[in-house]
Amino acid sequence: GQDCSYYLVASGGDDDDALEEEDGCLDGCSAHGSCEAGACHCREGWSGAACSLPSRCPTACSQPRGQCISGACHCAAGYFGPACTEALCPHDCWGHGTCSRGTCQCFQGWLGRDCGNKLDVPSSCDPPCANGGQCVNGQCYCGLGFSGVDCSQTVPQVAAAASARRSRPPPAHAFAIAPAAPAAPVVVPPPLPSASLPAPALVAPALAA
Repeated sequence: GQDCSYYLVASGGDDDDALEEEDGCLDGCSAHGSCEAGACHCREGWSGAACSLPSRCPTACSQPRGQCISGACHCAAGYFGPACTEALCPHDCWGHGTCSRGTCQCFQGWLGRDCGNKLDVPSSCDPPCANGGQCVNGQCYCGLGFSGVDCSQTVPQVAAAASARRSRPPPAHAFAIAPAAPAAPVVVPPPLPSASLPAPALVAPALAA
């Protein structure tokens, strides 16, 4: 007739086997889990339908960073990686830096926890301006007496004049051109007789008769 092995528990058979069949869990979850509603819920470190397989989750996969479920780490928010050991950086550094262990390493010109703040820095000249030149928008503006991309070349005439004065040249507006003084009258003497001309003849006075 009817197969009564399912009801062995009621007839005094193998109680453990009967309970396993009745609960629907295999091998009593191998003593590594609990049987609930016909399914094994494994303790941490074990996996499989009967909780008989050691989980392959790294030991670092634990709260608060993650949880081992069926042999795989399920990371908590803010963490990633096979063992949930890598921390995410806020806003992925907005693309203005690199993420290292949850900390943004910002590129030049950016700062803040998430590299979201632009840093206004004075422009730099490469090579740097020499001899007191001023760097404006990446370009050197040289002082009087110097020239070149980095103001390293001297202008000889101006440099000599500046050295003679032994002082900083006055500003450009001080070099106004003064009006010329009126010229003094020039007296030109009459030309002298040329030496090549014959000497005037001497006429003797007439003698009285």
